[in-house]
Amino acid sequence: MKINDHNFTEFRASVVRFSPVSMEFTQDILFGGNSYYPIMGEKSLKPQQRELVIDFTREEDISNFSAEAQKECVLDLDDGYCYHCYPTTYGKISEEAYGAYTGIYTFYTLKQKPLITENLNDSIMNQGNIETNMIYEITSKQAIDDFYVGDIHVMSLPADKTLIIDGIDKRIYYQDTPDVSAFDSVMISRFPMLKAGLNEITKSDPSVQVVVKYYPTFM
Repeated sequence: MKINDHNFTEFRASVVRFSPVSMEFTQDILFGGNSYYPIMGEKSLKPQQRELVIDFTREEDISNFSAEAQKECVLDLDDGYCYHCYPTTYGKISEEAYGAYTGIYTFYTLKQKPLITENLNDSIMNQGNIETNMIYEITSKQAIDDFYVGDIHVMSLPADKTLIIDGIDKRIYYQDTPDVSAFDSVMISRFPMLKAGLNEITKSDPSVQVVVKYYPTFM
């Protein structure tokens, strides 16, 4: 088990539980004219709140663990998922007995499977159950103008260079020059996302290789 790159053993900590405490979802319902049937409007879904309860044996370990938990962090609890955590409250500490402490930390969490990489043909199956951010890696063996993937327009694509449209970190750049923005090569209204389930995604030139990367994300 880890928090960021630190094993829980570094803190002499043992996990009691990591359980959901709330999930916030709202859905607008509209009624038109005399129609009996409602129309589904906009919806709002916030990440699930989870509570992490940990036992400690030393005050120093509580301090060191809390330093990691008070910022955006990643939990790996050896259950096949990674939890991207955003703290809401942390460091509620109680002393159960001499040398025995319990800490309670509350996070908004994104529950995700490991990164999936697939070549795009005509569709991508998102293995998660909610919409997730994604990455396109676009490579052409010859220079081309006006390439489309989905609703994204790449105005010029050099030969043998990989253009990365990163919907996770919200960046556009070439793989060999990651510190140089390539936004001026692309017309884009929003960064790409995958809905849950099957996504039909077309590309205007089948000879261009498009690699899709994403983390399956779960409510």
